[in-house]
Amino acid sequence: MAKTFHKVLLAAGLPHFRLYDLPHTYASHLIAQGADIAYVAKQPGHAKMTTTPLFYGHWFPKGTDTTSSGWKASGCRRLR
Repeated sequence: MAKTFHKVLLAAGLPHFRLYDLPHTYASHLIAQGADIAYVAKQPGHAKMTTTPLFYGHWFPKGTDTTSSGWKASGCRRLR
């Protein structure tokens, strides 16, 4: 499957990246566009909504009151 994916990328003139990277790229773009965390968590198949900020926390806007208070209420914490 990886070879076929690479051929499709070449044919489309896109840079090489791993098939594995697609759900992560999609989730990152959703977050950058302000999508709801519950929706974003479902897209890559995270079993728990709290997993999403651990993987993608660096994509969330910094210093916004709604994001900060939402994370605190859900029990999430930053790793870094």
